[in-house]
Amino acid sequence: MNRKKQAEFGELIANSRVSTDGSTLHEHENPGMEDERELIQAVLNGHADRYRYLVERYGAPIVRFIRNLCGDAHDAEDIAQDVFLTAYNKLDSWSVQRGRFGTWLFAIARNQTLNSIRRPRPASITVDGAVDIEDSRGSDEPEGRELRTELDSAFSELPQDQCVAFLLFEVEGLSYGEIAQVERVPVGTIKSRIHRARERLQNLLNHVREDL
Repeated sequence: MNRKKQAEFGELIANSRVSTDGSTLHEHENPGMEDERELIQAVLNGHADRYRYLVERYGAPIVRFIRNLCGDAHDAEDIAQDVFLTAYNKLDSWSVQRGRFGTWLFAIARNQTLNSIRRPRPASITVDGAVDIEDSRGSDEPEGRELRTELDSAFSELPQDQCVAFLLFEVEGLSYGEIAQVERVPVGTIKSRIHRARERLQNLLNHVREDL
């Protein structure tokens, strides 16, 4: 990346207002946002400032996904910067045939995060969307704190492939097909991974509740 392009990227990141409203990939929209393909084409045509709209739209979901995967908020911010830098440098390689731009970003985030850690190590799962498994994560009671600790511990022990699929489906709201694109496996494999992850976590929750 030449110095001029690096300076442009640093400036647009600094001017971006990354959303922290907890929205998922499919829920968040910038008011009056241009069609994504037109926006990306504008960036490729030299309007680098337009890239900040993509950062603002996808920043919160990407940071949350990385944080849940690596378990460290500070590292998540650093990795997210690298993700958006990588996407910026490779923007001309994206096309609609490769799926949604957001799905492509999650694939980059997944690869760069897993390359930076040996295995998922979430300290505490951040869940801002709707997750079907029953939980008491919002409780400040001792029982709720114990349940959160047990759930986080169980999540950290999930196989890496189940961990990624669960986060993308349950927390970030991607479809089975989109996750299959990220992981480059058949849809049936993704469904199986999510089912096994949900089953393992639900069994733990039931076990903990019996002991409370």
